[in-house]
Amino acid sequence: MLTAAGSTISSSAAGAASATAGQDGAAQQPMRDTSHAWEAVDGSSMWTDVQEDADGNILTNYSQLSLAAQIRQRRHRLAATDLARSSKRLVRHMLRHVYLVLDCSQWSREKDPALPPARMRLETTLNLASDFVNEYYDQNPLGHLGVVLCKDGEAEMLTALGGSPKKHKLAIGAALVTEMAKGGGPSVGGEFSLQNGIEVAGRSLGYAPRYGSREIIVITSALATCDPGDILGETLPRLLHSGIRVSTVSLQAELHICTKLAEATGGLAGVCMDTRHLRDLVMGHAVPPPVNSLENGTDDNAPQMICEFVTMGFPSREGG
Repeated sequence: MLTAAGSTISSSAAGAASATAGQDGAAQQPMRDTSHAWEAVDGSSMWTDVQEDADGNILTNYSQLSLAAQIRQRRHRLAATDLARSSKRLVRHMLRHVYLVLDCSQWSREKDPALPPARMRLETTLNLASDFVNEYYDQNPLGHLGVVLCKDGEAEMLTALGGSPKKHKLAIGAALVTEMAKGGGPSVGGEFSLQNGIEVAGRSLGYAPRYGSREIIVITSALATCDPGDILGETLPRLLHSGIRVSTVSLQAELHICTKLAEATGGLAGVCMDTRHLRDLVMGHAVPPPVNSLENGTDDNAPQMICEFVTMGFPSREGG
């Protein structure tokens, strides 16, 4: 019994000694760090350090520039984008022909927390389009406006080019009631087709006179476009030939095809951050944009945009 107990004690002591030796060996070896370096970074202030250039590209070495270099870049960017502060001579159209292309697809039937208090993006878009009609005719009394709706992969002309703001507002109000009554869901509204919307508006603008501007303003909530053909290969050459300017306003994220069309035709592409920013982007298109060389089109027989004074005479009564 004593021997057995002694052996038991000895084995227990040996186990304890081996356990102690194992702990000492583990203590001597460095612990493996399973954490990552990015976990220790405070991400709340990371977006404040992101800077963009004039083209919207992110600058990776912006913080490494000196204060003087940052000021020079800012002045250069303002001189290129802010036409009011530049010393360039601006020529603006008095007669504008504009089509509003509105997205009524399934993408617009979702509630966006960044755009309160509307129930859907569709409601925000149509209400803003109705306000745009008043602002457009206030800035362009001689202008013409039309509205195109895009849904179910097709484009429907809501109102043709005209000078009556009342007609456009009544049509947009009726479309708002009709579309909101359908509700939301993945099966309502279908896909958004950018090409069909631009083609419908472009065919109507093709009959507009050359002495006025031809513009298409697209307000979209979609993250993709379902088109029957190639926009850059088929639609873009026709836009350039006709001298049509395309501008886009996105409610969710930037679409590369929208930015490409805007850059190629001399338009603007913007993405809203909240309700106020969305309103500023849309209402900014009510002011006549400066005339660019792309509006002449690629037709050699098209008249060149030259600003000249026109001699006018008024009858006078002579005695006799």
